[in-house]
Amino acid sequence: MKYYCKNCKSEFTPGNEKLSLPPVNKPWVHCPFCEKADCEFEIIPDYETPEQYEKRTGKPWPDNAPVWFMRDDEKEFFGGGFWGVCRYKTAKEVWDKIIVCVQCPNPPPDNWRPQ
Repeated sequence: MKYYCKNCKSEFTPGNEKLSLPPVNKPWVHCPFCEKADCEFEIIPDYETPEQYEKRTGKPWPDNAPVWFMRDDEKEFFGGGFWGVCRYKTAKEVWDKIIVCVQCPNPPPDNWRPQ
């Protein structure tokens, strides 16, 4: 599980730094990255669309970055599986589908939909 600072958008995974985590959505004394008082930390979702990523970070998902995509008819691909992977630029131009940023090694569950 990853967290991010709502002020500076810094991301971190608990256990990878010498920090004690505050309760989610509760003020902390200060952010160790931006050092602003009363920052709030939130959980980064395991799966998010490029639009959700941009809303959270303020930066667009790069066109050359990988994305998971599901066919618009929600049928399995030839060879099995509901999710494929390609560059974001390609997914935007070719398929009418659900697009999810690749932020972990496994695709979303077959029944996952954006929130």
